[in-house]
Amino acid sequence: MNAEQEGRGMVIPEAIRSLLEQRAQYMAWLARLDDLGGQYRHEVASRVRADYSDRLTGVEDQLLGHRAELESSLSERQSRLAELEERHELCAAELEEVELRHQVGEFDADEWERRKAEHGEELEAVGEELGQEREAVAELGAVLVQVTAPAEAASTKHVETIRRASTRSRRCSRRKATKRARRTSPTGEAGADPFPPGPTPDTRARPGETACAR
Repeated sequence: MNAEQEGRGMVIPEAIRSLLEQRAQYMAWLARLDDLGGQYRHEVASRVRADYSDRLTGVEDQLLGHRAELESSLSERQSRLAELEERHELCAAELEEVELRHQVGEFDADEWERRKAEHGEELEAVGEELGQEREAVAELGAVLVQVTAPAEAASTKHVETIRRASTRSRRCSRRKATKRARRTSPTGEAGADPFPPGPTPDTRARPGETACAR
């Protein structure tokens, strides 16, 4: 980003804006997929999710490549903002001084009006530029956060989705095993539980041991 671009108000380069839009689109698709994935085959939903996740990762890698550019631009803007804040304070102080001199009688009404208009115009111009610079710093800072801290919420949601899918898969396997056990039972009734509980602990008292000791 050069000075000419900044002068025209182009705070965020178009290439970065485009990447941010792409990332937002992939994140929206992944979120929608999380809501619909359970209605489709696990392998199909997983394949689509992997595709979108790969695209999202590619975009975020490209965004990270612009990090230094954004940090440099933000630093320059912050320096300019500090200068403008100092200048704005100085202009305000000068206008206040002129008013005070008029109040004590050094300047007559005509001179006061002339000086007030002169300082007032400068104060307004600096104030307008100061507002623009504050907005630019805020925008750059927000974009830099997005670039350096990729969608953690989306990643967490993807992990939770995978966990739920794994749980569903285990439950399905258990149901299938139970059905097979029933089909192979000689009496036609439910066979042995394919996932029997663990052994029952021996609760009998040993010689010389009281119930409280156990």
